[in-house]
Amino acid sequence: MLSASSFLLLAILQLFTLALGNPTCGASEHVITSQNDLDVLSGCKILNGSIFMNSSSATSLTFNNIEQIGGDVVISNNFYLASLSMPHLKSISGIFRLEKLTRLSSLYAPQLTKVRDLRMKVLPNLQVSHFDKGISDAQNVLVEDTQLSTLDGISLSAADNFVIVNNNYLREVKMPALKKVSGKLYVSYNAKDVRVYFPKLEETSDFTLQRVSVADLSSLSKVHGSLGFLNSTMTEINCPNITKIDQSLFFVGNTELQTVRLPKLKVLGGTFMIYNNQKHRTVDGFESLETIGGAIDCSGNFSSISLPELRDVKGGLNIQTTASNFTCPFKYHDGTVKGKSFVCRGSILDPKSSKETTLTNDILEDEGHSTSATTTTGTSRKKASKEESAAFSIRFPATLFLASMGCILAVSLDVTGFLS
Repeated sequence: MLSASSFLLLAILQLFTLALGNPTCGASEHVITSQNDLDVLSGCKILNGSIFMNSSSATSLTFNNIEQIGGDVVISNNFYLASLSMPHLKSISGIFRLEKLTRLSSLYAPQLTKVRDLRMKVLPNLQVSHFDKGISDAQNVLVEDTQLSTLDGISLSAADNFVIVNNNYLREVKMPALKKVSGKLYVSYNAKDVRVYFPKLEETSDFTLQRVSVADLSSLSKVHGSLGFLNSTMTEINCPNITKIDQSLFFVGNTELQTVRLPKLKVLGGTFMIYNNQKHRTVDGFESLETIGGAIDCSGNFSSISLPELRDVKGGLNIQTTASNFTCPFKYHDGTVKGKSFVCRGSILDPKSSKETTLTNDILEDEGHSTSATTTTGTSRKKASKEESAAFSIRFPATLFLASMGCILAVSLDVTGFLS
């Protein structure tokens, strides 16, 4: 019978022997160019380091036997790779990055449930991602420029950043368990009329939906940044539980929008903007709104605006509408509007957004980096300087041309380094 101390010593010796037998398992970095390089690692169920492949001519790769990777997996700039298989892989402690793999059409990782950061970018032939067990643990997710039609296999309850952009075949973004996104949440320029379902989402920071037909935000109560609905075909926007938005709220270029309801919203920290929503005839649904920390900037075809509890507007006021029966609900000298500008009238042939209304560093600013972005209506100015992060950066343009109103709203969503 072995004593406890003898048993422990034997176990240590066995581990030491294994390490000597396959020292590659403990190496910090593995640069591969072919399947042969990967096969050298097939004796490692647990790989402590990272795997990098860049500009290889390999057409297929299989991660044989590897179950856990303690570092990153970065495969990029390969114009021949068509198949990537990771049949046993369960977790990646670092970044899982697939970028500029223009022929990749098969991605098979049925056991993978955990990564720190998932980045899938410029995979124009990838239609299905076989995350069969489902990635349920990831801090940051970026899916950009793929041929995916759904995000099946990605099911998170929380994330730091969740960015889904420029996927022309993606018709549904469904995250039934997602409750909190502490950073950026963008769904923008995917398939026309994409459907978005976040039924349990309670809290987020900067949140932008663009080119969306349906949005389930029934549980959303806190927005620590800005909330924006752009260039979408939703007929109704209903956020029944939001009480406070720390920065701006805007509805721009939503061609079918008729009804907006945020009945519990009391405090808005930034600009309140409604612009060029052609079927939005009555601006109401904000029956609890008391304070606006920025300006009110509303222009369109609406015949009435109702903000019955509003007592404090720290910025200016610009309300312009084509409706001849419009009556301004505000008075210039009653003390509600603290800003210098005050425009409020109907029967305007060409309603304009205020040149003084600027959405600066609300949804557009990448906090913590030397990035600035300024958006104005009628005059577009963009200034940005960005720091590339070692592993992750993204910058994508999203420019809205609102020609019917005779102006351009240029929006540059710059989230450089947000996945570092």
